[in-house]
Amino acid sequence: MQFQNGANILTTPSTRYNQTKVTPSAWQNVSVCENGAVDTSDRNVIEWFIDLTFRINESQLTSVNNFFHTVVKYQLLPFTFTPDPNLNAGAGFGTAVTCYLWQNSIPYEYVAPGRIQIKLLLRAYSTSGGFPS
Repeated sequence: MQFQNGANILTTPSTRYNQTKVTPSAWQNVSVCENGAVDTSDRNVIEWFIDLTFRINESQLTSVNNFFHTVVKYQLLPFTFTPDPNLNAGAGFGTAVTCYLWQNSIPYEYVAPGRIQIKLLLRAYSTSGGFPS
């Protein structure tokens, strides 16, 4: 997998534990009329929340923290996420998605000696009502 912001690239190894879960959520306009009726309409904007779980070596934790802390500044700057060929981030298997980190820290846990599992929540959106780009 690869995370990229401009010339800054973070590459993590492909493992059988890497997984994604994609949840689309449509934006809607909701208005209340004078007679009390509620009118809703789609805005052709869909938010895509990508739950990403992956494992790295203990030596790679500093690189992951540096990328999200100093390069993209957690939620501030967008980056391109390119998943492994067997993972779908909403745009198709292995297809890159521009997204934001949707949390203000990098939660991780040790799953074996020297192995760390990281869980990230990424947010992408599409304005055409289709897949994120």
